[in-house]
Amino acid sequence: MRWPLCFYLVLLLPYSVLSQQRIVYSTEFVFKEGIYLSFQDFKNNNPVPITYIISDLDIRSEDYIDEVLSYDTVHFYDNLLEERRVATDNIWGYCKRNRIFVAFGEKQSYNNPEFFDFYPLLNIGAVSYFSATEAYYRTMSVGPQVGIGFRDPMMNDQMTVTETGQVQLLLEFSSGRLLLANRGELRSTPPELVSDLIRSDPVLLMEFQALAVRDQKLKGMFYIRKFNERNPIYFPVN
Repeated sequence: MRWPLCFYLVLLLPYSVLSQQRIVYSTEFVFKEGIYLSFQDFKNNNPVPITYIISDLDIRSEDYIDEVLSYDTVHFYDNLLEERRVATDNIWGYCKRNRIFVAFGEKQSYNNPEFFDFYPLLNIGAVSYFSATEAYYRTMSVGPQVGIGFRDPMMNDQMTVTETGQVQLLLEFSSGRLLLANRGELRSTPPELVSDLIRSDPVLLMEFQALAVRDQKLKGMFYIRKFNERNPIYFPVN
């Protein structure tokens, strides 16, 4: 028996039928709760619903998604109700109680040790911002000390240790790019990075580039906030 084309098209629909109509994002916008397999899922407000996750954990728990993601692999049903699985460190992020959490770790890390977690977006806009923890390697000498501040160079063994530090990250909504703004506290931002992020607003870009370089570094986040105000983002109507 041959099924009509429309039957197959229905099977290819996402977890919920998304309207083509989009609305301007505001803090009143309600995100659907679940797991984002990709950045595009976030942009479409189309996560894997928590009811599609396959788990023996208590779905009524407030920390259900966190508990699911504490395992290396997540099992879930796709839109055809077929069982799928995905490595947790391949998941883009998730939504819990209308907060968006983004994955950051080994695969995105600028120093690339084995380290992975999810971090909340502190704002949502054309350029979103969040802080994360990055692990990095440091090699230190463990040779015997022969004086204050000196070690025997003939017996200078080395040991590699893993340390952690804070990184400040920016998420570009138009492309999904995850960009390093700074390490440690966000006291300044690279002017070339800010210029790249606000390039689609020529008036604002010209105003920013007219500043002295020192002011560009100190006022980078201020101009990113202005860019967000002048360039709203849109999400599908629920």
